[in-house]
Amino acid sequence: MLIKEQNFMIDSMKRLFRMAERFKAKMIMSVIIAVVSVAAGIIPYFFISAIIEEITSGMAQASNLYLAAVGVGGFLVVKSMLFILSTMLSHKVAYH
Repeated sequence: MLIKEQNFMIDSMKRLFRMAERFKAKMIMSVIIAVVSVAAGIIPYFFISAIIEEITSGMAQASNLYLAAVGVGGFLVVKSMLFILSTMLSHKVAYH
């Protein structure tokens, strides 16, 4: 039964791409940008981890904390901008 469902999903995707052939590049680009957006949303947690390690080490330097905080904010902005771009592309395809 699982193979039958997988084949149905694959056939559905093929049908979708046939119907939207001229928008295929935008759909693929939207998915790629969405994946990069998710990755950019994960990176701030590594900066936060660095901030916590810096503070708990007892030898925190303001410059390191500042850079990590800027990294958090920067990647959150990048994530949001990529998410918006991905959503705009997908909506152009869906509602064109």
